[in-house]
Amino acid sequence: MNIALVDTVAKPKFYPIALLKIGAWRKSLGDSCRIFNNTLPPKNTVDEIWLTTTFTFDLPHVLGMVRDAKRRAKRVFVGGISATLMPDKFER
Repeated sequence: MNIALVDTVAKPKFYPIALLKIGAWRKSLGDSCRIFNNTLPPKNTVDEIWLTTTFTFDLPHVLGMVRDAKRRAKRVFVGGISATLMPDKFER
């Protein structure tokens, strides 16, 4: 399975540790993982997209990325601080 791990921060100084742990876990299961910084993979090139949400003030940007990710992959997973604090925004 091809998985895209997406950091939604515009100019990251480092990768979120949770995203790296997910990548290591999925690779141990035999999946292929690739990390993207504030971009999404081309349509139909990955099976799943996993997005991390770090800051709540970035919500409009992240929600736009989630909507776009839904058009690019079969399954989309969203996690992180924003998704935990405001799950109602992401459940739609």
